Amino acid sequence: MRCALTAAPSLNGALSLNRQTLHRFVRANAGCDFVCFGEAFLQGFDGLTWAPLTDLSRGLALDGPELQALAAYARAQATGIATGYIERDGDTLYSSYLVLDRTGRRLANYRRITPGWREGHVDRTVYREGTQPVAFDYAGHRIGIGLCGDFWDAPATFAALSADVTLWPLYISYTPAEWAAGGAAEYAAQAAKVSAHVLMINALTPGDAYGGSCAFKAGQRVAGLPMGEPGTLVVTLPDVPA
Repeated sequence: MRCALTAAPSLNGALSLNRQTLHRFVRANAGCDFVCFGEAFLQGFDGLTWAPLTDLSRGLALDGPELQALAAYARAQATGIATGYIERDGDTLYSSYLVLDRTGRRLANYRRITPGWREGHVDRTVYREGTQPVAFDYAGHRIGIGLCGDFWDAPATFAALSADVTLWPLYISYTPAEWAAGGAAEYAAQAAKVSAHVLMINALTPGDAYGGSCAFKAGQRVAGLPMGEPGTLVVTLPDVPA
């Protein structure tokens, strides 16, 4: 199984532009089982205003035209897509992660269970968290999903999935120097509490998120992209490049 971990530009509140970026990275990695993007990639991690009516207009329904078009694009490229987005379900919003296979079939839609994606003062009847972790089976692998602070706040919950490999889309603002000075080691150690194989995916947002997507194996960072540069790291599971 081949997964392309992207460090792709994601701009806040720029759904159309982010979708074009996603298309470009998928085309460049056509044929991979999954091309993976970071948390809330489609709308941008800070693409909400915390004004419910405005934000509800920005959320994407799971069965809505935008995500149906994304499934059609996966099918057209014969390439799986995994991406974060702000999901609208009626009058509620979630930080969610959608996984489509190369036929456009939905394999998973995970709703983040920890609250770090939202401001603390928001209306909790609108901005919600999911209630349970999610895993799916693909090509003989059990694959788990966790978003950003999930692995810090509830690692045992995700370890209980007993996944062969776990996707860890996130949004972190370590500078390249901070990442090299200890950030990468801290994240590798935390990943080991969840799964032997963890694939971390971080976006690039100018002046804030610096990419650096990487593969962790048994608590070690075994492959990764340089922080601050766009690109794609292709890993093959169960093995990853050393």
